[in-house]
Amino acid sequence: MKFTAAIIGALSFAGANAAPLVARSEQVSLKSYKYENGILSGEANVQYMNCGRQNPRVQVFWAQGDKWQETAIEAGRNFQGPPGAYNTYTFQGKADSATQFFIKYTCYTKEFYDPGNFVNYQIKSTA
Repeated sequence: MKFTAAIIGALSFAGANAAPLVARSEQVSLKSYKYENGILSGEANVQYMNCGRQNPRVQVFWAQGDKWQETAIEAGRNFQGPPGAYNTYTFQGKADSATQFFIKYTCYTKEFYDPGNFVNYQIKSTA
């Protein structure tokens, strides 16, 4: 899926931990992120759900302006809570000249997004 930012400048952070927007989804929300030297990294909280035989998948999609990259940054779980709790997933990957991103959580056939609603996290370039 490709998303275009409807609101620009909601978040502008460079090279420091950034506080996320108010969570727009109960199932997935950005905890923090950092963008430095072309590397996008951070953490997301993901609600534990029974995904059946399929493992949950958390991906970070990013763009250079309005050009979305086809290969997402895959996030890995580093803390698993009990059923009904939230798991922490971390992500880190090369994202040269990234200007915006969003998180996608897939559990079986359900998809959840943060921030969602065609609003993306905005990144201010670190030159």
